Amino acid sequence: MDSLIGPTATHSSVVRAWRNHRPQNIYDALLRAMPFDEPEESIAEQDELREVLADALDSLTEEEQWIFLMLTTVRFSLRFVGRVLDVPKTTLARRRDRIIRKLQEALEDSPLVQERVASYSSKES
Repeated sequence: MDSLIGPTATHSSVVRAWRNHRPQNIYDALLRAMPFDEPEESIAEQDELREVLADALDSLTEEEQWIFLMLTTVRFSLRFVGRVLDVPKTTLARRRDRIIRKLQEALEDSPLVQERVASYSSKES
């Protein structure tokens, strides 16, 4: 229960918990693969994307990681997290927006993410 009260050193391991969700076998990989992609490439690409995301999350401070985790994964409200941190809701909203911009900038630098975004935007056109 204490871990929900504020940032601690153990939260970086919580942020990387998604690693346990990678395909376990070729059939799982086939289900997750984009159409016309080879499953092995899909698994490798997913692993690379996870690493890029993990690096972006690691670039955040401990408090930023905790705020991001509480607002996105645990889905606590701004009001609740603001009370825990003893900051106004509007201040927390600005911090959240700054965290998202920081993550976007870190992800935009990745060629793999740029390629993925380009492929999605070409499909929408």
